Amino acid sequence: MGIRRARESNTAMLGKLVWDIHCNSNKLWVSLLRPKYVGDKFFLDMPKTHGSTVWQSIMKAKAALRNGFEYRLGDGSSPFWYAPWTKFGKLCEQVLYVDIHDVHLTIADVIQDDTWVLGRLYTQLASHVVEAICGTPVCLNGRIRDGFTWKGNLDGIYSVKVGYKWLLKWNSSEDGVRSWNWIWRLASPEKIKFLYWMVCHEAAPTRSLLYNKCMLDTNNCLRCLNSSESIMHCF
Repeated sequence: MGIRRARESNTAMLGKLVWDIHCNSNKLWVSLLRPKYVGDKFFLDMPKTHGSTVWQSIMKAKAALRNGFEYRLGDGSSPFWYAPWTKFGKLCEQVLYVDIHDVHLTIADVIQDDTWVLGRLYTQLASHVVEAICGTPVCLNGRIRDGFTWKGNLDGIYSVKVGYKWLLKWNSSEDGVRSWNWIWRLASPEKIKFLYWMVCHEAAPTRSLLYNKCMLDTNNCLRCLNSSESIMHCF
């Protein structure tokens, strides 16, 4: 009937907020949240942090959409060794050290006539890394800066529509996708089946969950006073 799936639709709409923070737009709410929670860090690779309910929702959406972002080469001005432009991440993490002659190289410095010229490097790269780089097509565009873009769109700009389609495709291709329909077919009282459903979705109102939602000051178990009250701890 064309009705969208609620979870993916909500995540796709939150993705617009993720995109605004990633692009550091001039919107008022971005200028308030970004200095408080992000600062000088790279937003897309930030670990989960505590914050308001809105911020927690944005971070969950970022985690769900992270694989939809890719590093796209533009003018090649990014540092060759210290920008996460390859599938291996930063190349400096693939070597023991970067030779002093190579420290200030940009990606454009290692390209000539749209061809990689890795022979200019003083630092030795592993053979599988060299093969991966040489297999990366390159066509620099001086009008576009290097950076992370949304790979679901040709123009690299995120939209709710393409984000929703990407989530449906990604979730359907994930290994180990589970269906929870078996819960509702159990010969048990409805309240027991509902408890099962909340536990499987990590939605049971434990003190750890309420603490993460900033509804409690501590997540300590009130019985033992030593451990955090997670679902497994309760059971």
